[in-house]
Amino acid sequence: MINNDAVIIKAVLLVTIFLIILIGIVLIFLTRIKNLKERLNKHKEDLAVIKKENVIIQTQNVQTQSINSKRFNYLNAIFTSIQDGILLLDNNRNIILMNPQAQRILGADDNVFFDKTRIHHSKLYLKIDDLIQKTIDVDQPITNIIDVQEKYFELFMAKIYDKYSELSQLGILISIRDVTNQFKIEKLRQDFVQNVSHEFRTPLTIVSSYIETLKMWSDISENYREEAFRIIDFELNRLQKILNQLLDITNLEHNKVMEEISVSKMIKEILPSYRRIAMNRNIKIEVLESLDENVLILANRLLFLQAFSNLLENAIKYTYPDTRIFIELSATKSEVFVAIKDQGPGLPDEDQASIFERFYRVDEHRNSQTGGSGLGLSFAKDVIESFDGKIWVKSKLMEGSTFTIAMPKHIEKRN
Repeated sequence: MINNDAVIIKAVLLVTIFLIILIGIVLIFLTRIKNLKERLNKHKEDLAVIKKENVIIQTQNVQTQSINSKRFNYLNAIFTSIQDGILLLDNNRNIILMNPQAQRILGADDNVFFDKTRIHHSKLYLKIDDLIQKTIDVDQPITNIIDVQEKYFELFMAKIYDKYSELSQLGILISIRDVTNQFKIEKLRQDFVQNVSHEFRTPLTIVSSYIETLKMWSDISENYREEAFRIIDFELNRLQKILNQLLDITNLEHNKVMEEISVSKMIKEILPSYRRIAMNRNIKIEVLESLDENVLILANRLLFLQAFSNLLENAIKYTYPDTRIFIELSATKSEVFVAIKDQGPGLPDEDQASIFERFYRVDEHRNSQTGGSGLGLSFAKDVIESFDGKIWVKSKLMEGSTFTIAMPKHIEKRN
């Protein structure tokens, strides 16, 4: 009996110990589960924070991309809109960037970005390439004027560096500006000023001579006095014409405002005034027109009108009395033509090539009678050519002359 009790007691103790151990294990397990839940909740909170931060970062990235895209569009628009040609070369002289103006000036296409040899046919670029080494050798920007096939270009070259490191050179920036018109105008003014003093000398000498005679002699006959005043008046008018031409040429550089001009409409507007002048010599002016008023050219209105007026006044001046002057207006797909045909004495073949030269005179006697300055046709030529137009003359002795202006057609208005 005692043994049975001992066994029972021992069994109870073992069960109790097992239960205690089991409870301990359960408690440990529950504690760990609790800790795990806390860590899991903390992790979830961290994940929520991270997710929220990621959303903020993504939103900021989208906004940054949008801003960068807008900046790129603005920069691209500015780069494309700049009127100068812009090139960017890397340190190996490969073309990285080139705006449309530079492509037009250099005659390059998009393939030049992949093969720089494709631009080596350009004589302008070959001259630019010669100056690149000079830019590399110096530490300051270079400005230069170069001429290629009677065209003039102003070049600006400078090294460009990394924004964050002045010692890290990225390449070379080149700016190209077509200054041909400015050079033509400057040369025109220089030549005029150089020659005009010679042209002033003759009329001023004549006027001075007659004035001295009138001052020194009181018993001059009335006929001589009247003739002296007539000649003085004539020479002063001639000087006035030369001065007007001087002002016109001096103002060429300032009259750069271009506009669309209907040649047909412009000529119809000014023709009544010239018909009145022509009537004094019984000359009729007829317009032979196959040109619509909607056909336009691009030019400075005042300068083009002055050039046309010089030709028409020339025709009225030299056409024989009791004859006609014909103005013919026509156009092709690319050009507009204005031809003025007179019925005057015509021009010798040897003079036709020189008729547009400054101060050139076919016949000194004829010009002294009409007061010609030898500048009107030269001025007309300079004006027309400054608008990329052409002017020429065809003439036969005793049959008359035809002066023709050809201008690039601008656009045709659509109703």
